[in-house]
Amino acid sequence: MHSISLERVRVRFDPPPFKPSRLLCSGHLHTLWQLRPTGRELSGTIQHRVDLPDGDVIVLHDDCPETWPFDGLSILLVHGLGGDHASSYMRRLAGAFQAQNIRVFRVDMRGCGAAFNLSEQIMHAGRSDDVLAALTAINELAPLSSLAAMGFSLGGNQVLRAAGRVGNGDDPQPSWWRKLMFCAAVAPPINLERCSRQLLQWWLRPYNHHFINCLLRDAPPIIKQKSIIQEALIKRPRTMWEFDDRITAPLCGYERAIDYYNDTSANSVVRKITVPTLILAAEDDPIVPVGIFTEIEHELSKSTHLLTSRRGGHLGFVNRKGDSWMDEVILSWTQRHVSQQAHAQQAHSRSSKDARDRTALAY
Repeated sequence: MHSISLERVRVRFDPPPFKPSRLLCSGHLHTLWQLRPTGRELSGTIQHRVDLPDGDVIVLHDDCPETWPFDGLSILLVHGLGGDHASSYMRRLAGAFQAQNIRVFRVDMRGCGAAFNLSEQIMHAGRSDDVLAALTAINELAPLSSLAAMGFSLGGNQVLRAAGRVGNGDDPQPSWWRKLMFCAAVAPPINLERCSRQLLQWWLRPYNHHFINCLLRDAPPIIKQKSIIQEALIKRPRTMWEFDDRITAPLCGYERAIDYYNDTSANSVVRKITVPTLILAAEDDPIVPVGIFTEIEHELSKSTHLLTSRRGGHLGFVNRKGDSWMDEVILSWTQRHVSQQAHAQQAHSRSSKDARDRTALAY
């Protein structure tokens, strides 16, 4: 069994054991595994448009179990770069949560999935306001529900940045903030400069090629008409750094890629997170170097739990059964908080009953 390193004094969490696949002996193979189609199509999904202050739109895909209680848990799932609500990990986890009678909202960020042609701006790492807007919409749809947010890869950076900015006081605390039970982020690129420099290595060029192809191919029509996209289609960027320098930064109001990286990376605010938060990463992730987490581990707040494994790649974490250990960890982290909430409610009910009994005896 490969070792799992756990934080010493932070939120207590005992994850399920991880026995990595013997066949997938590198982070690259784990990463490629997660790209294959998995997870069943969900029936009865309802779409909700969320209009953003600048006129753009994101879309929530509401997977609500038939027996879901009105005061049950609602979880927001935020996809990564090149993904959408139908990404394999989004479908797998939504199905698993439904089986536990948890309501799930899978988001399509700007220009992705069902929001493909509804935005004039693009999704990027700093869209923490969009995460907060999605949670606000969920709170309006399920006002008695407790909330949770989970992000994967770039979506993880967005979730952590949202939690850190509110904890830091940079963003005002929403009215529903006390209902946010927990967060989770898997392989979040919290230091975008380091991650982009990692991808400059020649043996990682295929990842650059994959991401750039996806971004140019899936760019919404209104964005694809812009001159910088047209130029990129003729002379394609070779690396994600070049892509961000030529396209992402100017489209999002930054002068250069480094300015975009510095402003939108979650590492500047992750220390201020006050909500119980899990960060899951792999030491052999070829895209997100584990050092960006371990180097600031001692600075993380006590509400943040860093969990790393030797194997796993980028969103892979394939075990010997061919299943995803990531899913097991996420479900275990969720159940931990659901159980805590249930115990707290039971204790509150007993306390209230005792108080009523004492009052009755007094009379």
